[in-house]
Amino acid sequence: MFKYIPLLLIPFLLAGCGQQEQNNPQASVNQEQEVADNSMASDYPEGAEVYTVNLADSLIDWFCKRIWVSTNNHNGNINIKEGSIVYLDDQFVSADFVIDMTTIKDNDLSGQMKETLESHIKSSDFFDVENYPTAVFKATKVEKEAGENNFLITGNLTIKDQTHEIAFPAVVEKTDEQIIASAEFSIDRTKWGVTYQSGNFFEELGEKVIDDMIRFKVDLIAESGCQVEADVCGL
Repeated sequence: MFKYIPLLLIPFLLAGCGQQEQNNPQASVNQEQEVADNSMASDYPEGAEVYTVNLADSLIDWFCKRIWVSTNNHNGNINIKEGSIVYLDDQFVSADFVIDMTTIKDNDLSGQMKETLESHIKSSDFFDVENYPTAVFKATKVEKEAGENNFLITGNLTIKDQTHEIAFPAVVEKTDEQIIASAEFSIDRTKWGVTYQSGNFFEELGEKVIDDMIRFKVDLIAESGCQVEADVCGL
């Protein structure tokens, strides 16, 4: 879906989080892999059309919640730093994107409570954005599914220098001038070392337990960028 995910990624939150729907698909996660090169790739095949993500019109929303109480659930958004969606012979073939972890925002609080929560999410208890300012998603496989614009995207999601392969469904539509892509899925934050108040890692938390699952809603607009020739499309 895009030139660097996390969808998703990233995953993201903390002391209580936005409520998840029961039918929300969980991204499948494979065992941790070696951390790959997270630079923006330029090795697309010759003739590929590279669509650049419109940062102003694209966004990742996050939702997380506590396990035993209905209060202190939170939701917010995070910005995409850069990304691409790639077509070859008029077929969707790849995507990758970089997520700016320093832009994590909470949308359900205000004032000092909002500032405190956002600072906590960015701290070493969670995503440690001072040391890990970006997260990266790189698609490794795109499979067509039933329905005109339905796909299953598999790729590597890197958060805090830990990389796992995930897979999730997405809707990707190509028009004459742009690509419209959307996906909604959940990931287990503890796979990336975000274990704060996880009931699977700490005992006797009581009502303080935070769900390991973080739900993401990704909406992207990508616009015509360039066609790869013998050079690297200016990337």
